[in-house]
Amino acid sequence: AGTPEMRLLAVFLASVAIYAVQWKGFSNHAMPIFSIAALGFILTLLDGPQHRARPMLAICGLTLLLLPTPLSGFYRNDVPKTIGVDSLSLPTQPAILVVSTNVPASMSLTLDLEGTWVSRYPSLWLLPGARKGLREADCVAEPATCATFEAILKRMRGDTIDDMTSGRPDLLVFDKPSAYGQKSTLNYQDFLGEDARFEGLMADYRHVRETKQFSVWTRIQQ
Repeated sequence: AGTPEMRLLAVFLASVAIYAVQWKGFSNHAMPIFSIAALGFILTLLDGPQHRARPMLAICGLTLLLLPTPLSGFYRNDVPKTIGVDSLSLPTQPAILVVSTNVPASMSLTLDLEGTWVSRYPSLWLLPGARKGLREADCVAEPATCATFEAILKRMRGDTIDDMTSGRPDLLVFDKPSAYGQKSTLNYQDFLGEDARFEGLMADYRHVRETKQFSVWTRIQQ
């Protein structure tokens, strides 16, 4: 079975391996690594009196592990900076719609701008799964399965267009899934463009910025 230290080391190395295999660019995926490392440092510190160097090593390790949080702040949202909202001409408390599966790109942006979220969805989480399911299904052998996926896509498309129509967002942002290290052909504008209303709605918007992660549009003030 090994010593507790060796078992903890094995769990830590397994966490590192899992992170390396599934890494998609999201820092929260590394939380098991940081948590187990912190636990190891704490156990080392508690067991330290019989080994003079171990308490100092544990304190240094915990310091290096925890120091970035107070330096950067406990809350940080880089989306407004990435989009460059400071240079955009937006009304006070703007109406906002981010077409994305990325929650920080929607809710956090809305909170930072003290805006109004106009979509019924916090994110379009069902969209990638429905597209993948439809792509991999045998629609000849399983027509009901494909019909279910198609219904999900149709509903999400129609609901988003309805929300654009009723909410009239001042800031409209389209995410780019490929920016997250995913091999995705998903283009949100093409997806929404399958609804005939989308082209007319976009006539009220000006394309103001294109970044690696986002396509940014603002509503033309009448």
